[in-house]
Amino acid sequence: MTKLTELTRLASLIGEKISALPKCDWRDEAAARAYRAAEDALLEELEASEGLRFRKGYDGAAIRIAGISASSTSGKIGALQNWRRGAEKRIAALQAVRRG
Repeated sequence: MTKLTELTRLASLIGEKISALPKCDWRDEAAARAYRAAEDALLEELEASEGLRFRKGYDGAAIRIAGISASSTSGKIGALQNWRRGAEKRIAALQAVRRG
């Protein structure tokens, strides 16, 4: 699988997974717990299936997949969203090189 194909697949997969997370009213404790559980399950799934590496610290969260790193002070999903934006930029650059 080429780097372009792999990044395109991962960006699409992560976008779909983020969209599938339950909506959350943070004032509802049960809904917040369910969202956090779904968030954790998503990261565990991506760790097992895609080799995601994850770090959570006092300053936010950081991830790395397929050679692209991203972080966010807003948490895990913010880091995944930032990763996706970074991957889309890399995809555009690879496509530009291909067109030559």
